[in-house]
Amino acid sequence: MKVAMITPELNGPSGIFNYTNQLIDGFNPEDEIEFSTITFKEGSLNPLEYIQTADKATSSNSTIIHIQHEYGVFGWLTLMSWVFFPTVWILAKWRNKQIVITVHEVINANLVQGRLKFVKSTYIHLINHLIGLAANHLIFLSDTSRNRFAQFDHSTPCTQIAHGSAMENRTNITQSEAKSIFGYGNNTYLISEPGYISNRKGSDLIIELANRLPEYEFILSGGTRKNENKMLERIKGKAPSNVQITGELSEEDFHASFVASDLAVLPYREETGRSFKNEVKQSGVLNWCMTYDLPVVASDCNYFSTLESQYGCLLTFPVDDIDAAVNRIKKVAETKSKRQSMSRGIEEFQKENSMETVCKEHSNVYSQLL
Repeated sequence: MKVAMITPELNGPSGIFNYTNQLIDGFNPEDEIEFSTITFKEGSLNPLEYIQTADKATSSNSTIIHIQHEYGVFGWLTLMSWVFFPTVWILAKWRNKQIVITVHEVINANLVQGRLKFVKSTYIHLINHLIGLAANHLIFLSDTSRNRFAQFDHSTPCTQIAHGSAMENRTNITQSEAKSIFGYGNNTYLISEPGYISNRKGSDLIIELANRLPEYEFILSGGTRKNENKMLERIKGKAPSNVQITGELSEEDFHASFVASDLAVLPYREETGRSFKNEVKQSGVLNWCMTYDLPVVASDCNYFSTLESQYGCLLTFPVDDIDAAVNRIKKVAETKSKRQSMSRGIEEFQKENSMETVCKEHSNVYSQLL
């Protein structure tokens, strides 16, 4: 079986590109699935680029075309969706290919904000309907996303498959070695927020936490997107001496940052923008924390709160409540029994979200379409 995977190219922090590589790497030779990866420039408004991407994928010798979808990768107002999806659907029909689309997040009318709500709701309804029409099978990374999409499309076959915890891809270094990469001694208690710096991810709260907890070291281990450069400069200007801001890391050092850390803090915000409310529906960073047995303190968005109640693998606090965040951090850092119970929850999460299971479920989807 041959699968052509379409994903935005790596250009700075790119969760979808990294997810795609992680997924492909999770398959074993005995699965007898051969992947080719076809990339396009994220956010491009050049229609020709999307037409060429669709043509390249469907003219290959792959029988399955698997598209990794997020609204923002198709340009402003996801306009290039109107070029790409009809093109890839027509070419796939002509060349007898099957289309799988992984929808990484779903926006519906309930998330629409601001003026012209009816117009925005209608537009997103049409976009989602377009995605459903283009696909022979849809994959969602959470039940929340699948249920939201069901409001638009009840007919396209779909499957919910976990993001996955890639245990086999863990870097093979000791915590002492990892800490030394970032200039810390072995006895330093290190608290990190891995991933790119942004307001949505609450990166500014790390500065407040570091001021409140001078006995610990903090590290923001990741780069930033171009539209967040002003925020990065503000953070740098306010950062106390116990905060390190690494900037963009190599893949090797990014993984080392998880090993070096004793605790991760994910103070994500569910922002209300001009048009849509950005909710947290899954987190690749959270999955890497679980992969590296790293306990997590996170904001109480629905996704993290669900994991807390289901597995006990993290502790949550009300978003932007610094006092609560400080208390949760101290509870993990200073209470052995709490760390032990969280460790058991992490182990349970790893078992239920292993890449072996994720890849098997993808293989079943592909097989159904042949």
